[in-house]
Amino acid sequence: MGDHGTGAAVARPGRAWFVLFFVLAALLGLRFHGFAFDDAFITYRVAANIAEGHGWVYNVGERVNAVTNPLYTLTLALLHQATGIDLPLLGAFVSMAGLFCGAVFFALLINDDESRPAGFLAGALIAAHPLLTSCMGMETGMLIGLCGGALLAYKRERWALCGALFGLALLTRMDSVVLAGVVLLHYVLTHKKAPPWRALVALLLVIAPWFVFSRLYFGELLPHTLHVKSAQAHSGGHWGGEWMFAKVLGATLYKFFGRFDITWIVVTACTATGLVSAVRMKSPWARLILAWAVLHAVAYALLLRVPPYTWYLAPVAIGLIALLGLGAARLIALAAEKRLVREAFIITAALGILIWIATGVTGLAPSISKRFSLMHAFHIMDYFAIILCYRILRTDGLKQRPAAMTAVAIMLCVAAFIPRHWNGYLQMTHLPTSQYAYYKATAEWINHNRPEVKTVGAGEIGVLGYYLPDKKIIDQCGIPTPGAAERLAKGDMTWWIREHKPGLLVLHPAQDWWRQIEGPVLRAKWFTDSYRLAALFTARDDSGRVGLYEGHGAVEVLQNSGLLQGRAFTELDDNHLKRIFEKHSVMLWELVKPGALPDSRQSPF
Repeated sequence: MGDHGTGAAVARPGRAWFVLFFVLAALLGLRFHGFAFDDAFITYRVAANIAEGHGWVYNVGERVNAVTNPLYTLTLALLHQATGIDLPLLGAFVSMAGLFCGAVFFALLINDDESRPAGFLAGALIAAHPLLTSCMGMETGMLIGLCGGALLAYKRERWALCGALFGLALLTRMDSVVLAGVVLLHYVLTHKKAPPWRALVALLLVIAPWFVFSRLYFGELLPHTLHVKSAQAHSGGHWGGEWMFAKVLGATLYKFFGRFDITWIVVTACTATGLVSAVRMKSPWARLILAWAVLHAVAYALLLRVPPYTWYLAPVAIGLIALLGLGAARLIALAAEKRLVREAFIITAALGILIWIATGVTGLAPSISKRFSLMHAFHIMDYFAIILCYRILRTDGLKQRPAAMTAVAIMLCVAAFIPRHWNGYLQMTHLPTSQYAYYKATAEWINHNRPEVKTVGAGEIGVLGYYLPDKKIIDQCGIPTPGAAERLAKGDMTWWIREHKPGLLVLHPAQDWWRQIEGPVLRAKWFTDSYRLAALFTARDDSGRVGLYEGHGAVEVLQNSGLLQGRAFTELDDNHLKRIFEKHSVMLWELVKPGALPDSRQSPF
């Protein structure tokens, strides 16, 4: 078959795959657009200040760079100024658009004569991955789109475009320098010469204006948040210590490969086959993606040693996705060529279904039941259906049945992907209320009941700060608050209060996750002398609705829990109160005796 025929074979189903990518990104965007990490709202507040003419600031009048994603922040600011659309909605739109572009670019990058249709499979998984979707509102989607576009431009030797896209990726998040370094090293080793001058010039032209602006406007080249993340790791247990990223990375990989249930067979077979295929392929693109994922993980785990925020794991997810796509495509090709392989999969599927039926009917093997659920049965059945449709994956089928090709892709996503990531989707349906609802309710209460207060202190400042645009926010971690990060790194958890004396404090009652950083505050005598409880925001029932206890009523709730009886953190006997404090409850304290606060230069103890 000539080149023209091969091109047609790829192009026709490609359109159907791109429609699939768009549908996946759009459906997930519509379903989970309300989900966002608290950090996304820090970007939204800065973008709102830019759009409203206050400058590149978090707190108006204070030139501190509170974001690590200047391109994403500026994009949101311009879109908000031009359209007036709510910033969280714009953030979700840009995230999903970035994931769609990333799915297309990585599909075109991996997809070639050696690996067809592996690229398209990988693209579908990128559009559907819960780790990437959960970063909605963050810069992750834009970063994936730009990195995929830069790699595709490198593949097609569009040097100026490649350099410009890498520059934009660096301005979206600085850690994309790892991928740029991988590509630079690959070019030097394969071409035995310096990189094209057009790529270097384009990259410098893109990034130079920002660094000049940053130096003149903020007085620094790198964002202040990098220092904050390092301080969080050095502070200890709340963020897990300096090696927490390595631990979480290991736990993530263990959940993917180390859960020895029935899905482990297919997941391991796909990734192992994908790794072998990537090593043996003539084209280097899959290997470049894997090198990016590995070096990125090494840089964060061993060099930066910062807390394991979800969005830092995105390149690792891309690497695993590439392996799954390559491996699945190769296994399907083997199943189409060798009857023995097909029969092995059929036998595996039949045995799996029989085990599940026997377990459910007899009830004699509860341990097996835990490892083989209804979802696992669907997993095996879907993979079995893919094998029966193997003829669609042949060249003739590709040219004639693009719709069937899309159906096979959907089955593959369900079979080799959904069972391992189902919990990720479930978390996105429940977690938003634990941050968004409580902090937003707190901000609304402050705006209505304490409009005269000018400063608010908190340990999480995203949602709270976004809905308090006129208040100066004092951050315990120090993102917009100079000096706090240095004290945090030394273990001083109260300096931010003693130094800035915020009129209102947002704290959290009796929760282990907050114990290390807020416990020293709640236990300090000077704190109880200076502040009084104004309100408690929590869940009155299991509906997720935010309940409110004000004034003396809030004090009674906390007294009943033992929190205000000299024991800051105790076991709760009352089941109702225990359910309350297991939620992400929020306490609002107001300053009543500023003179009782010790000087910030004195010992906090």
